[in-house]
Amino acid sequence: KKLNNFVVNTEKALSDAVRLTAHRVKVSAIKTIRDPSFGTITISPTGIEHIVSKPGTSPNTDTGRLIGSIKVDHKRGSMSAFVGTGVDYGAFLELIHNRPWLQPALDKNISSYETTLNQVLDKQIRQADK
Repeated sequence: KKLNNFVVNTEKALSDAVRLTAHRVKVSAIKTIRDPSFGTITISPTGIEHIVSKPGTSPNTDTGRLIGSIKVDHKRGSMSAFVGTGVDYGAFLELIHNRPWLQPALDKNISSYETTLNQVLDKQIRQADK
C-alpha cells in the first residue's frame, strides 16, 4: 500500500512541479513586458505615441492586451503545460520582429523546474518512508 501511495503521490508531485514552473514562466513573461525597454518613439496615424523597444529586447506595452492574454494551460496530473497567448502579434513580436518575451521567460525559469522537482520528489520519498 505504501508503494502504491508513493507512485500516485510522485505523479502528483511531478505534475505540480510542471504547473508551478509554468506559472513562474507566465509571471516572468509579464514582468519582462511591463519593464520598459527604451528605443525609438513613434506616433501612429491616430496620434498614439509608442516607444518601440530595441531588437533583442522584450516589446513595450501600450494597452496591456498581450499581457492580459498570457495564459497557462495545464491539466491536473499532466506532465506538460502550455504558456502562451492567443493574440496573433505575440508570436509575430517574438519570432519575426526579434522582440522576445516568452523564450527568455522560459530560459530564466527552466532551472527552477529542476529545483522544484527535486524538492517535491524528496518530500514524497520522506512521506513514503513514514
